[in-house]
Amino acid sequence: GNGFEGEENGVWIASRMGENTSPMNCTDVPYAPGYVLDHADDNVVRGNEFHDTVYGVRIEDDRATVEGNRFVSDDPRHVAVLVGTPIRTSILGLPVLDARIAENRAEIAGSRNPYRWIHDHVGTEFEDNGSFGRPVGLCEGVPAARGPFVMTTGVVPAPGGVPPDVEQPPLPHPEPLGPCPTVCETGAVVSKVRLIVRRLGGSRGDDRLTYRARLALAGPLVPELDPVETGVGFVVENALGERVVDVSIPGGAYDAGRKEGWKRLRSRSGWRYTNRNADAPGGVYDVLVHDLSHRGDGSVRVRVRARGGTYTVSPADLPWAATVSLDPPTAETGQCARVSFEDDCRLKPGRLVCRTR
Repeated sequence: GNGFEGEENGVWIASRMGENTSPMNCTDVPYAPGYVLDHADDNVVRGNEFHDTVYGVRIEDDRATVEGNRFVSDDPRHVAVLVGTPIRTSILGLPVLDARIAENRAEIAGSRNPYRWIHDHVGTEFEDNGSFGRPVGLCEGVPAARGPFVMTTGVVPAPGGVPPDVEQPPLPHPEPLGPCPTVCETGAVVSKVRLIVRRLGGSRGDDRLTYRARLALAGPLVPELDPVETGVGFVVENALGERVVDVSIPGGAYDAGRKEGWKRLRSRSGWRYTNRNADAPGGVYDVLVHDLSHRGDGSVRVRVRARGGTYTVSPADLPWAATVSLDPPTAETGQCARVSFEDDCRLKPGRLVCRTR
């Protein structure tokens, strides 16, 4: 029931874990010069409000519980929850262990995924966390700035023992969080998948790619499909795990001036994305999301078409795998599908065809 407003850190669990404590009289034996364990495990942060706080909750020790909190800010650089500690992880090989992050809600403008980890984490339980009313996931973030010593942002020499009349410089705020990568951990059953690449080996920048699939999403769809709001994520990986295609098709209604965006199909049963510009993301100029879930089987047909690519394909790169997400980037709703084509990729002169039945 506490409120935190305008702070650098709302609640910082184990605030000395990654800080140099040399100026303090710590009785613990340092595991590295200036660094000791902070013994701040098993803390609970529940049911609080964080407003305009740079870091709502920072977790740097084990078995912390952060649940039922609300994070609100107008600054996209702000972070709701940040898990991870640097020095203990790198020197002792002990990343933050068994955190529980559940049932938190965030409304941080310009940041759809404000729950982040840094410096690795193990055994984190991440359940039912939301951002602007949609379920979201946990992904890697940006390490927080740290001063030279514990709770210190700067050191200024004092000639003659007289403290200089200067203000302590504040630590820089983090950069706006980059997007989480598109992933599909628990996706839909997918069938009738086709991935075709044409014009391979010809002129650079003239390859064409087409992806088609039918997704059987678990119904009823909650929240409902809405690519105008969420956009679509599309990833193609080779056998080495390298992302041959990694595209985030943005949301937004069609803009005739920019010649890009989403339109509702006349049948009202789906949407179509069009981009007629030379700088279309990943060369994707056409996306079709046809919602047939009213039939009762949660069926959704997806088509992605791209042009202007240059794809290098060899037998050693096969098989490929493809992921499409209708709730990118982490698809906590399950509105995504990933398929590996196993032995169903055929490389022919100028053409690659991958398919499933």
